[in-house]
Parts: sequence; structure tokens; C-alpha cells
Amino acid sequence: MARLDDLLPELKDDTSAQKLPNGNEPRILTGKKRRAWLVDSYEDKSSIQKKESINPVHKPESPSRVSMIDTLPPKGSMNRVYKPKLLCFADLRSNPLQLFRYLYELTQSAGEDYKTPRVKLRDMMLYINISKDSARTALRFLLKQKFIERIEFQPGHLGWSRYQLNENICNELEREVLKGSIKPFEITKNKAIETSTLSITDLLDNWEDVDISPLEYIGFNKKHLLQIKNKSTPDVVQESINHFAYSLKYNAKTKEYPNPLATLITVLKRGEAWLEPNYQSPQELAQLKVIEAKKAELERKKAIEEELYKIAFDEWQQDLSKEELDSLAPDGRKKGDPTPPAAKLSIYFKEKIWPEKRKNYNLK
Repeated sequence: MARLDDLLPELKDDTSAQKLPNGNEPRILTGKKRRAWLVDSYEDKSSIQKKESINPVHKPESPSRVSMIDTLPPKGSMNRVYKPKLLCFADLRSNPLQLFRYLYELTQSAGEDYKTPRVKLRDMMLYINISKDSARTALRFLLKQKFIERIEFQPGHLGWSRYQLNENICNELEREVLKGSIKPFEITKNKAIETSTLSITDLLDNWEDVDISPLEYIGFNKKHLLQIKNKSTPDVVQESINHFAYSLKYNAKTKEYPNPLATLITVLKRGEAWLEPNYQSPQELAQLKVIEAKKAELERKKAIEEELYKIAFDEWQQDLSKEELDSLAPDGRKKGDPTPPAAKLSIYFKEKIWPEKRKNYNLK
């Protein structure tokens, strides 16, 4: 029976003494490594000098090895999009665009160097016709992207803020206006109008009779009627407009409101009415003015007539001789007549002379 040593003499070789060929030495392989498919070529095999893990761990002291950690792509999207550090006016869309335009208009009306006057979040909501959350989101975006900077504020329910607009963005906006790319001072149309082919007049239907002229000078317009048409009635709104206009003229407290328009719109949106206890309608005020004018006219005429009477009396009296004076106004006080001569003379002039002289002065 054959011995195992005779059949497999190669098993006698010491595998620890085997080496990879170098230079012109003949290639001698005694076996195939496990998972040899992980090695793509003979050159890759020759780079492995000693037994180690299939997935090598990065070690700083071995710079010749390439770590898998070094080859990992950075976190985030595989197809990263280039993002500029600073945005420009052309990047603005939707609510942030409308809000920036609104703040820009405020700076123009204030006349300062791109600084807004005191403005409340509620003012932004009403002017652009967006919700409170949308206004806050748009404001945070503008602040984060450096379109605006808050320079002054007062916290609380009655709080307000002032903003400094980015001068470069404002200059870009002004260039677009000059080019005609955008219309100056035009806020994007109301959402209710964008989604409908009807005009404002059609949407207001029976609200068209509401007279907004008393408050047009503070910015009240037809779009504000659209905001409150589902909260109130035309009659209530008309009375509120008239009362509020009266209050702005004659109520010192109402004059102190920083934004009277927003104050009135807020009241009307709650379905309430603005009523003044001492209100007088425009017709009443007009009639009172007419009465006061008539009184003043009568007083002026009376004063003029009295002055002319004195002048005419003095002229007439100076033309009388002593005998005529004694004849017209004798002094009878010694005989029991209490009326002095001067009074008698004045009565005589008023009853006998003045009616004819009055005609010469064109007095009616």
C-alpha cells in the first residue's frame, strides 16, 4: 500500500517559507488564497506582504495604505448644487418678495437711507394679505439671508421693529424698476384675485356703494373691502369708515395711533364696528359750518352798520347849529323830564334821519 508521503510530496514543503517571485525568478504558487476574487491583478497580490484583514482599518502611521474613510464622499446629497454665499433680488419669490417690496416702500415714504419707520407684524399681514405664520417665515428668511437687518425694536403685544434694508439689494431693485422689468411700488395681487377672472368690482358686488373716500388719504382702498366682506356688512363698514374719519380729525387718542389703517381693519375683521360717542355726520358738520358762517356774516354786517351809524350820526350832529340842537333835543330835566338831550338827539336821528342815510350806504 502506497504511503501518503509518496502520493503528495508537496505537502512536505513548509508553506511559511514560500515567497512571491521578484524580478526574473520563476513564479511558484502552491495554492489559491481564500476569496481571491477580491484581488484584481497580480500587482495587487504583490502589494500584500503579510496576512491582514480584508477590510483594512485606517492607521495614521501607515501612509502608504489608502483608508476607506479617506475615500468616503462628504455627507449630503451626492449631486450637490452650487449655492452662492449671498442671494440677490432676483432670487426672491412669493411672500419674501412681497414683504421686501413693502419694506422698501416704507423706506421711500420715510425718506431715510433705506431705513423703515416703526412697523408691526400685523401691518405686514394686512398689507400683503398673508397669515401671521407666513409673515413670520418671510421675515425670518429676509433676516437670515441678510436682505434686511433689525436695527431697533420694542417687544410685547404693542411691539414694533425698524429695519435697515440691504443697500445693494435696493439698488438692484431700483435698476429693475428703471429697466421696466417690474412696476414701481406694486404689491403682488391679492390671492383671491389671482385665482379668479373676476374684477374687484365683480367680487365686491353690493359693496360697490361703500364710500371709502373719507379714508383714502391713509391708504384705504377696495382691496381692504375684499378682506372684510365676509366678516361684516356694507352698512356697518360705511358707518365705521365715517366714524373713524371723524375720530381721526377730532379725537386726540386716535391721532396717536402709529398705523390707524391697520387698527380699523383689525376691528372690522373681527366683525365689529367703529363707533364714536360724539360722532357728527358729514352732513351735520356741513350744516354747522354753514350756520357758523351765517352767524359770523351777520355779526360782521352788524358791526359795520353800527360803525356807519356812528359816523353818520357824528356828521349830522356836527352840521347842526346850537339853536337846532336845542330845538330837536331840549334839556327838560329841570322840569321833570329825565331824558338827557344827547339821548333825545340820538333817538331823533335814528327814527327820522338814519333810514334815509342808510340807503346811501347800500345796507339791507
